[in-house]
Amino acid sequence: MSEITLSDYTGYIFIEIIKAREMADAYAREVAQRYAQDEVLRHFSAPRFKIPKMNLTVPVLISGAKFSQIVRFNMEETAFRDYISKEIQLILRTIEFNTIKVLPIIDRPIKPVAPIITPIISPITPISPINPVKPFSPLTPLTPLLMAAPEGAMGASATDDTIGIFYKDLTGNALATQPEITIRDSWRLIFDTAIKEAGLSEVYQKQNPNNELFDQSVADIISTINTHTVIAKTQIESLLVDPETNVVKNGSSDSSVFTLQAELNEEGFFIKSVKDANTGMQSLIVEFD
Repeated sequence: MSEITLSDYTGYIFIEIIKAREMADAYAREVAQRYAQDEVLRHFSAPRFKIPKMNLTVPVLISGAKFSQIVRFNMEETAFRDYISKEIQLILRTIEFNTIKVLPIIDRPIKPVAPIITPIISPITPISPINPVKPFSPLTPLTPLLMAAPEGAMGASATDDTIGIFYKDLTGNALATQPEITIRDSWRLIFDTAIKEAGLSEVYQKQNPNNELFDQSVADIISTINTHTVIAKTQIESLLVDPETNVVKNGSSDSSVFTLQAELNEEGFFIKSVKDANTGMQSLIVEFD
C-alpha cells in the first residue's frame, strides 16, 4: 500500500490546480501573439477565461498515522544515585574478588620420633629429663587481599559528578532517540571513572579483555532504567493516506474514508517594481487582485 502524508496529498492537489492555471495563461499568451500577427484577428480580444470559484470533493483513505512519544524517567535522584553506587560497588568487588589467589594447604605427614633407648645399669641412675618438645608456633593468619568497602563509601567526586550528569541526561528526555546508546555511553563513563579511581584499570583489562563485565552490567542498567521510564505524552505527527484512487474505491469502508471538501477562490497578484525618487533604490511591491 502506498502511503503519503495528508498534507503532501492535499498540497499537491492545490499545486496541480495552480499549474493548470499557469498552462492556461501560457496558452492564452500564444493565442494573443497569433492574434496580433493576423490582420483580422488583431481586432478581436484574445480569448481567456477565469474560474472565480472551484469546489473540490476528494475522498481520502486513511491508511495509518505517525506518532511521536515523549518519555519521562521517573526515578528520584537520590534513589538513582544509591542504585548506581551499589552497582559500582558490586563491579569493584567482583574485580577484586577475582584477584584473590587461594594459597594451597601443605599436607605433610609428620615423621615419628625414634624412641630413645637407655640401657639399664645397676645401680639405677636417674634418667635426665628429656627436653620437652617445643610446641609448634601458631600459623600466621593469611592477610586477606580484599577488604569489603562499606555501603555508600564511594565518595569519589569524579564518579559522583558523572552520576549527576547521567541523571540529568535521563530526565532531560535524552531517551527519546536511541535510548540504549545514551545509557551505554553514560554508564561507560561512570564505569571507567570508578575503576580508574579504584586503581583497578589494569587488572580489569586482564580479567575482561572483551569487556565482558561491562556488557553484563550495562544490560542490567538498561533494564532498570526502562522499568522506571514512562510515556508522558503521545501525539500524532501526521496522517498517512493512500493516494491510489482505485484502492479508495474498492478497498475501503465508511469507517476508513473521509471526504475532503474545499472551496477555492481564484486570486491573482502582481509584483511591481517601485523606484524611490530620492534615493534611487528599487523595491518590489506585491498587489493582489
